[in-house]
Amino acid sequence: YRLFGHTNPQASKGWIYDYFIENDRSTDKVKYRRIVSASNENTYLPEHYVQSMEAQFDADYYRINVLGEDGDYTSGLVCKSWTFANVDENIHYDESKRLYLSCDFNVDPMCWMVAHRVNNEYHFIDEFCIENTSIVQTAELFVEKYGRHRGGIIVTGDASGNNRTDAGQRPQDTRYKILLRELSNLGVKDVALDTNKANPYIETRVATWNAMVCSSTGERRIKVHPRCKWLVFNCENLKYIPGTSVIWVPTPKQIENNNKLKFIEHPFASASYLVEKYDSIRKIQPAGIKKPRVIAVKSGASSYAGR
Repeated sequence: YRLFGHTNPQASKGWIYDYFIENDRSTDKVKYRRIVSASNENTYLPEHYVQSMEAQFDADYYRINVLGEDGDYTSGLVCKSWTFANVDENIHYDESKRLYLSCDFNVDPMCWMVAHRVNNEYHFIDEFCIENTSIVQTAELFVEKYGRHRGGIIVTGDASGNNRTDAGQRPQDTRYKILLRELSNLGVKDVALDTNKANPYIETRVATWNAMVCSSTGERRIKVHPRCKWLVFNCENLKYIPGTSVIWVPTPKQIENNNKLKFIEHPFASASYLVEKYDSIRKIQPAGIKKPRVIAVKSGASSYAGR
């Protein structure tokens, strides 16, 4: 009997690449072969949907997950295509625009990012990356700079901040409740909480961030002011553990020898939570097609059912 197997494209060159490419088994007595199909070969996918993937995915992600090419998305730096073009000292704070405060809660360091969303771009204008602190102390610093903001404030970030914590004074306290209560006590008005119910997969968050840093068409929708030094530091230095899809984090001993390493990963997490919340690549889906009756072959990273 003839047997067919199917899988999505792989982020790194795993056993399929090793079996069919590195150690070609096509000459075996029992014939095996690998068929790679790009998403644009799927006749049931609308053309505008394929074009939307090209515009929203970064170059490496598009090449692997849409064109079906072999690659190593998890090799090297986490932030693909990051350059000086993403650092812009001309972006600025606007008291009339909605302000986003994205939080990654840690005692050491606490990392919050401040941003505007302007013309489908993310403008990271400030950061609060502070050692040995608390939510209340960090909130006080935020209010000193932005407490009189007139355009409304959206608080978002790490979804685990909605879990109950013993850091509060009340049994039902969560980190976000502590933050919102402190902002209210300090006189900040027009504040709303908007977080995911659960954090996305790290792979999804990273791919979404990279797509906004630079899409496969060259569009850069993330701009970071130079004052956000720790976010820039992460974009230039955050990397994977070689041969894995795990983001490298330093050991306590490594931090002791180089205190800058304390700020690896947390500022990036804070910023990427915001981007993933509102522009996740998970939300890309074809529209305007009648309800299908027969399942079509899946190609590249995407599948859709035919009639």
